[in-house]
Amino acid sequence: MRRESVGARSLILMLAVGLALTVTACVTGTTGTPGAADLIPPPAVPAAPETMAAPKSAPVGPVGPVAPAVPAERILVLKGARRLELIRDGKIVAAYPIGLGRHPVGPKEREGDGRTPEGDYVIDGRNPDSHYDLSLRISYPNAADIARARRLGVPPGGDIMIHGLPNDVSPSERHRVEVLGMPDWTAGCIAVSDAAIATLWREVPNGTPIDIRP
Repeated sequence: MRRESVGARSLILMLAVGLALTVTACVTGTTGTPGAADLIPPPAVPAAPETMAAPKSAPVGPVGPVAPAVPAERILVLKGARRLELIRDGKIVAAYPIGLGRHPVGPKEREGDGRTPEGDYVIDGRNPDSHYDLSLRISYPNAADIARARRLGVPPGGDIMIHGLPNDVSPSERHRVEVLGMPDWTAGCIAVSDAAIATLWREVPNGTPIDIRP
């Protein structure tokens, strides 16, 4: 199964393009991919709910690595807003900017299309030795994804993660992410800052529902 992640080279290229609007930059990197085989086997995972209601309106603090006091009950990803929210008791308790696949519009349909999935999933595994700091695995493909890929006669792909930045990205490039924002650089995963993935790793247990919306 194709691994839906890319390494530092794509991220650095995206950052360099953004930075070139104000300064001249030239960076390179190497590529690495997280493996599915070294994921910690998850416990029994409950089925993802068919639908998830939008959270009730609630004041939201600054988007950033603000850890909630208790684990989140679910994750809401708003692709268009480039935002990941942790929800508890119908309220947003933390929110983080995200980067998506290199073709961010539309749901993932097949292996290698560079799109981030849309739909209802769960967090079903985690990798503490990821090439992207830490990673939480999303249960893509679900039954609907598999059926759609079968109709199209294509493999659905897999190994979709929420993860941090590549381990081989320099401190200066990490700082540029903080200054310029997270570009859309993955092969379908959801990228967050290393500070954000550290909080998500701690506060999001396996089995947590995740609703990914356009």
